[in-house]
Amino acid sequence: MEADAQRSGGRGGLGPGLALVALAALVLATSCLPWPQPSQRLSLSPPPAEGVAPAPARRGLRRRLLDAVRPRLGPGLLVEALVLALVVAWFFLFRPQFLGGPAAYVIVSGHSMVPTLRDGDLVIVHRQEAYAPGDIVAYRIPKGEPGEGHIVIHRVVGGSDAEGYVTQGDNRSTPDLWRPLPADVVGKLWLHLPGVGDLLGLLRSPLLMAAVAASVTAVLVLTAPGDRRRDEGT
Repeated sequence: MEADAQRSGGRGGLGPGLALVALAALVLATSCLPWPQPSQRLSLSPPPAEGVAPAPARRGLRRRLLDAVRPRLGPGLLVEALVLALVVAWFFLFRPQFLGGPAAYVIVSGHSMVPTLRDGDLVIVHRQEAYAPGDIVAYRIPKGEPGEGHIVIHRVVGGSDAEGYVTQGDNRSTPDLWRPLPADVVGKLWLHLPGVGDLLGLLRSPLLMAAVAASVTAVLVLTAPGDRRRDEGT
């Protein structure tokens, strides 16, 4: 089974990502706590001396600073929290390997992994330090071998990181001819999205891209300022 994938390396691992997600959740939860009223705030400055009036300008500046850093409660904060969570998840879980992330995206092509994987599925793999029998991995055919550079996604059935892994499709009766080393392995299956690969292929089709470009052009022409001015003149 051959597949298309991102071609650059990266490093996996979910520990730091989950820790930062937890830290972000703690910060957001803390920011959602009710802001204390002026009468409830603890003053760390000494009381003004008798007969000395507090400076109005200083109080006004302090109030403006507090208003600037006060959390904005309501739907706006929820949207910001959601965006932050998505960015953190993308950075540590979905960032492509060519951007230094752990993920590579593989579109399944063929039937050698049926029924586990089917033609047109999208698979996200994460690079690991080692792989074991039973792992579904995507790897590049080693250099010097027929089909070198193509991506294959099969299951590890034997071998070792020193001698190369033995891989085989779930729908095959014999193992693959290649023995990929850890450097050839793109990653281990982390997320399987059935049928999404076909949808991505459709979105990349020239016909659909031309239709989108034509629609955008039509919208820009119909909403041009000159047309609006002519409409207002009539």
